[in-house]
Amino acid sequence: MKLDEVEKVLHEHGYEVFYLDGFGFDIVARERRSILLKISENINSVKAHVAQRLRRISWFFDAKSFIVGNRRGPEQLMDMVIYHRYDMPAITPNTLNYILNGEKVSCVSRRGGLFFEINPDKIDVSMSDDIGVSRRCAYYYKSGEVPSVKPARMKKLKKLFGEDVTVMIEFTNREIDVKAIHPDMIQKKFSEIGLKSVSVREHICDVLAGTKDENVISKAANSERTLHYYSDRVKSACDALDLKPIFILRRKPRQKSIKDIPVVSVEELRSINDKKELLEMIEI
Repeated sequence: MKLDEVEKVLHEHGYEVFYLDGFGFDIVARERRSILLKISENINSVKAHVAQRLRRISWFFDAKSFIVGNRRGPEQLMDMVIYHRYDMPAITPNTLNYILNGEKVSCVSRRGGLFFEINPDKIDVSMSDDIGVSRRCAYYYKSGEVPSVKPARMKKLKKLFGEDVTVMIEFTNREIDVKAIHPDMIQKKFSEIGLKSVSVREHICDVLAGTKDENVISKAANSERTLHYYSDRVKSACDALDLKPIFILRRKPRQKSIKDIPVVSVEELRSINDKKELLEMIEI
């Protein structure tokens, strides 16, 4: 899939587009709320660890995130349908356009076929015979325990009510268990001084951390040469995601900064007592 196909859709909706290398996804689109996109012609080629990292980063930034592709193995993806790959929503470029237009996308592909999300407020248990289900099933629809129906039943509901009873699928970031990610010393330290943090462990980022107003990207390495190698890509990520960078060296650094990115040693990081001290250290 061509990236410019997706970029065109985003630009048409007023988004500023950034390409990222080494962060586990391809595009950051910024307007009122950021959108993170992983582009893959075949969504099945997206590995589990990539989807998991995208989930963590989306949670950290409270951003919408999608895998955008055209196929699932040999199967062609349909427009106006939400697919999933390791819990990440996967859509076509056209579906992305519909979502950005505010159009109602209510169909999801799950094991067993296609299902439509329905409005539980429209359902009454007394309608079970009209709907063609048991009272218990109607109760599950009403309570939201069974939030979706197959196309045939959706058509029956539409005919019964004389109107569309589907609802738009909500794309929300589920809370993640940060402690289950086996945090390293850097994330533990950021958490200790009161920063929201998540381990990413991508090429250009080990840990993301921040406050309500400021976010920090950290990259640790054993040598300054390695930090030099990643510095340009780290700065690109800072521009795209509005981050402040910090490099962490395993030993005492010979220089205070690399391409305007502050460098501190592990020992210096350990000596920090509060988030204000860290943020002051970053302002070089």
